[in-house]
Amino acid sequence: MAVMYHNFHKIDPISTAGIEALHTFLAKQLSPLQEALQAHQISELVGTRGTFDVLTAQFSTSKLGLHCAILPLEPLPTFFDKVIHSNLAQRYTMPEIPNDRVDMIVVGMLLIQFVLKMTMVSRILVSDFDLKEGVLAEMAQTA
Repeated sequence: MAVMYHNFHKIDPISTAGIEALHTFLAKQLSPLQEALQAHQISELVGTRGTFDVLTAQFSTSKLGLHCAILPLEPLPTFFDKVIHSNLAQRYTMPEIPNDRVDMIVVGMLLIQFVLKMTMVSRILVSDFDLKEGVLAEMAQTA
């Protein structure tokens, strides 16, 4: 996130040119994902931490098991637009965004928005655990 923030979010709010440059970068970086999506149909996206925490706190009303929230897709475009087109001072006043996320949340949302368009998933699942925690849990079970 930090690399995308520093390379593409040069003015605040982020410019149309910055968004277009980020989309070009993401299209190149995620081309292996695009190829895999042509071979495999998916219906769900799994997210964890960061921007997904903010979205889950704001919009999730149900869980799939103890540690997995279901994030509805319907309210996301309006919220993405609100946040993406706001400046830093405005984001600081948004109670739904923690202060430690106001800077990089714009590129986080642009990334999620890009992947959602690419994948056309029908829902997002958000894990309470991130990849590192999963790897550590798996290592502990095999030890």
